[in-house]
Amino acid sequence: MMNKENKVENMHVSPADGKPPVVGSAVEIPDFVAEDQWWCPECNMIVEPECVTYEQTHDERCGGCGFTVW
Repeated sequence: MMNKENKVENMHVSPADGKPPVVGSAVEIPDFVAEDQWWCPECNMIVEPECVTYEQTHDERCGGCGFTVW
């Protein structure tokens, strides 16, 4: 059971339908992101592979936010 105090990270709600997008949805990844790059929806930027952790998050040691990248 989830209470109001639980924090859900990386939850983005689109204003159109009020539902969060599917994690890893190709719809949310811009066309200009190359195959060997990652996209951080939190920072709204391309992330190079060396700044992605094994857990597929934007590495904070590279100045990232720590959220999931696609």
